[in-house]
Amino acid sequence: MRSRSAPRLSRSLECNCRGLSKIKLNPFGLSDAAGDVEIYHAAGSSDRTSLHAIEQSFDKTLLTAVVRTGDWYMETAGVECVSFLKVDVEGDDLSTLRGFERTLNERRILAIQFEHGEPSVESRTFLRDIVGFLVTFDFTCFQLYPRSLEKVDKYGYNMEDFRGRNYVALSPRLAQSLKGIVSPGV
Repeated sequence: MRSRSAPRLSRSLECNCRGLSKIKLNPFGLSDAAGDVEIYHAAGSSDRTSLHAIEQSFDKTLLTAVVRTGDWYMETAGVECVSFLKVDVEGDDLSTLRGFERTLNERRILAIQFEHGEPSVESRTFLRDIVGFLVTFDFTCFQLYPRSLEKVDKYGYNMEDFRGRNYVALSPRLAQSLKGIVSPGV
């Protein structure tokens, strides 16, 4: 069965954000190219809708969704700078980040939080790919813990555990201002 977008999730988001004037809802996702994409929507789990068929016990419906690039959004919405970009796209983190390439080149994002876990297996994306991409824009990457950040400075295969870890990438300007707060070596 095919349909357009995830209407139940959209209605829930609209309801939860009603009256919050600083929140702007947009009827599209973000990726590295604009267009229509097919997504696997897991009706029984709001956090398992993805471009990839994530192996879970939830029934999935194939939907069509619209995606745009982050660069396009920054330009059309008139956003000059992003202090904190949270990417939570169930395995498509690298494509989403690539959609911000011009913005990253212009050093207009200060911090990015992303995930690397089971959905990354389906997208065939390694942590090395994401960190390598961000390093080209002088970001320093850290694994995020409840009370600390641990620098991801020496890549090793043991980092590819796909257990659902959170990471944060800091721009040089932000990393320098946090010196002494984050792990040594920053």
